[in-house]
Amino acid sequence: MQLEQALARLQKLVEEASLSSGDPAVLSDNWQEIQTLMSDVLAPALIGGAALPLDAEKKSEIEKLITNIASLEQNLQLKLQALAAFVPYKRDDSRG
Repeated sequence: MQLEQALARLQKLVEEASLSSGDPAVLSDNWQEIQTLMSDVLAPALIGGAALPLDAEKKSEIEKLITNIASLEQNLQLKLQALAAFVPYKRDDSRG
C-alpha cells in the first residue's frame, strides 16, 4: 500500500470513529486497523526515508489526524475502563 493510500485510509478510519456513536466494538476495530496502518505502512516508510512532498495544508491535516487518533484512543481507554469497572446492580425483589 502506498503512503498516500495509507494516509487516505487513516483519515477515513478516524472520520468513521468520530462519527460512531461511541460503540466500543467499532472504536476497537478502527483502532486495530489504525495501529496496523501505522506500524506496517507508515512507520517503516518514514523510518526508511520515504517522504511525500507535503504542502502546509497536508501537514496540517496529518497533525489533525494524529491529534484525533490520540483523542479516540483516550476515549476508547476510558470506555474500556468504565466497562471493566461496571458491576450490574442486583435488584432485591424480596421486599414486598
